[in-house]
Amino acid sequence: MLFLFSFLALQLLTSYQETIDFNHQSQKLYQGKTAKELFLIDYPNLPQESGEWTFNLGELVYHRNGQKLVIVVKLKDKQYLFYEAVSNNAEN
Repeated sequence: MLFLFSFLALQLLTSYQETIDFNHQSQKLYQGKTAKELFLIDYPNLPQESGEWTFNLGELVYHRNGQKLVIVVKLKDKQYLFYEAVSNNAEN
């Protein structure tokens, strides 16, 4: 009987920890994606083909590679790499 309760308690604790880790990873990913989207709003107004963009949770490094914009979002303990298509049209 004690074994059964110990086993169930361990499973519950493991499940709880996995849920916490998943929530933490999801939060970091959304922070990275949000920083990328906010940067893309300002990108057409930036004169440089590459540079850095600092925000309250970290920094974003970007450079244009042909028709591709490479974006690296650096958070405190994570780094995300994004690729965006770039158009030369004035209407985009």
